Amino acid sequence: MIEIHHPTLDDAEALLEFELDNRPYFNKASLGYRIGERFASGGYATKAVELVLSKARDDFDLWRIEATVRPENQASSRVLIRNGFTVYGTARRSMKLHGIWHDLMHFECHLQPSVRDAAHSVAELGTSSPSSDNSFSEI
Repeated sequence: MIEIHHPTLDDAEALLEFELDNRPYFNKASLGYRIGERFASGGYATKAVELVLSKARDDFDLWRIEATVRPENQASSRVLIRNGFTVYGTARRSMKLHGIWHDLMHFECHLQPSVRDAAHSVAELGTSSPSSDNSFSEI
């Protein structure tokens, strides 16, 4: 016998949800994500953040990604650290959730240029002509 299970709201629990909020002129974005509890500790978030960072660098030319995490969310902090993020500060009592004030740790990740961008920059250096401005004196 085959049993057909109709989807419920419980089945709609997100595996991963991501948001990149791009800040023009700063070439940076804020990263936010969450993972459904039943999918935690499977490496999904770590791999997904890795893919998002590649996309941010390669497709959107972003140089910096920022994220915030509550200090008690150690799993999320580990995901960010595994992907090259470092803590650059803590904001005390900066988020009120369910009537309780929480601190937030601020993380940053500086994206390295892709191989394609690095090769393009080197090629540009080779084709640039020396400046005709001789305003610097020789020592």
